[in-house]
Amino acid sequence: EHRLTHVDGVSIRDNDMHDYEYQNTLLNFSLIVNHGVLGLRSMEGLGGIIFLENIHTNDYFKKESLHFLASLRDVNIALQDLIYIGNKNFYGTDTLKIVVDDLGNFGYGGRKTDESEITLNVKNVNDHPQISIPEYVLEMSEDTEMVLRDIFVTDTDLRYSDDNDVLRIEISVDMGVYSLTRIEGLDFTVGNGTQDEKMTFTGNVESINRAIAESVFKPSLNYNSLHAGTAKIT
Repeated sequence: EHRLTHVDGVSIRDNDMHDYEYQNTLLNFSLIVNHGVLGLRSMEGLGGIIFLENIHTNDYFKKESLHFLASLRDVNIALQDLIYIGNKNFYGTDTLKIVVDDLGNFGYGGRKTDESEITLNVKNVNDHPQISIPEYVLEMSEDTEMVLRDIFVTDTDLRYSDDNDVLRIEISVDMGVYSLTRIEGLDFTVGNGTQDEKMTFTGNVESINRAIAESVFKPSLNYNSLHAGTAKIT
């Protein structure tokens, strides 16, 4: 997932060609994927490749499709460094489609094309869960409660409302208590979600975000100072 992978073993031939044609006559090539980008790891030695797009040195592997003219000799050299990078957070099956057009340069019968497909299996990589909090200091009066908004968790590997995909949340405050808005769908091992100094619970992403959407912090009696709570997500 989202890693550079070498696509090995790809080569192209044409039975109508003689040695001179193999080295000098141009064919039209297209390489296409649906869920990632393709590229040639190195541009060095590829002077015989004529790209049919505005491809520069620094972005040659940022294309879902590569279209170019080349001789069979040059394209087979280029394909030795063919790479694939899946889109961010994509995993599953992608397909590399290769289309070759001989432009009618060889033999009789006019223009001929051929195409093949290679299945690319992209494995899932466990991404870190993330918790988002306000990027500003929250102010409140002594001995009052504050409703906390703009707090939510994400995990790109998990299905949002599937009870088989759960996260574990630990929350603690030192000078006060913390309460969740709603606790449906959560399983607690520490605390119960209401006026807790510490709480630990599990749930799917939907249930967790519903619970912390408008949670409440209540400071200890007569406490006034800068304070920070902590939250851990696994």
